[in-house]
Amino acid sequence: MGALTGYLFYNFPPARIFMGDSGALFLGYALSLIPLIAMPSSGTIIYLPFTMLLIPIIDVLSAIIRRTRKRIHFFSPDREHIHHKLMDVGLSTRGTLAWVYSLTLMSGCIMIFYFQDVYANARAVVMLFGWALMIGLYIFLRETRKVKQKAAREAASEESTE
Repeated sequence: MGALTGYLFYNFPPARIFMGDSGALFLGYALSLIPLIAMPSSGTIIYLPFTMLLIPIIDVLSAIIRRTRKRIHFFSPDREHIHHKLMDVGLSTRGTLAWVYSLTLMSGCIMIFYFQDVYANARAVVMLFGWALMIGLYIFLRETRKVKQKAAREAASEESTE
C-alpha cells in the first residue's frame, strides 16, 4: 500500500511515471487474492474480490459486450471506457480521477465493512447497495453520453441543411 501511495504521487496529472501492463496485471492479481487469503473457508468469498474490482470488471465486461455487438476485434481501441464517459460528461482529467478514486475508495470501504463482525447482518445489504450504485452510475453515464451524441448529431444535421 505504501509503494502504491508513492506511485500515485508521481502518476497524478501531469504524470511522470506510468505503471504499464505488467504492474497493472500484478496489482489486479494481488487485489483479488487478498480476500481469498484473509477468509479461505468462507462460502461467499467470491463476492469479495468481485466487489473490490467492480469498476474494472464492469468496464471490461461492457467493452467485450460492446465489441461483440459491433463485431469488432476485442483489442481494437474505442472511447467508451468509463474514464472517457466521465470526461464526455464534462469532467476534467483530475475530476475524472477524483470520481474513479472515490468509487474505488467506496469499494474498499465496503470490503472493510464486510470484515467487521459487528455488522454481520448488514453485510449483504451494503455490498448489494455498493454494486447497485456503481452499476447505476455506469448506466447513467452511458445514457447521458447517448443523449449528448444524439443532440450533437441533430445539431450537425441542422447545420448541414442550412
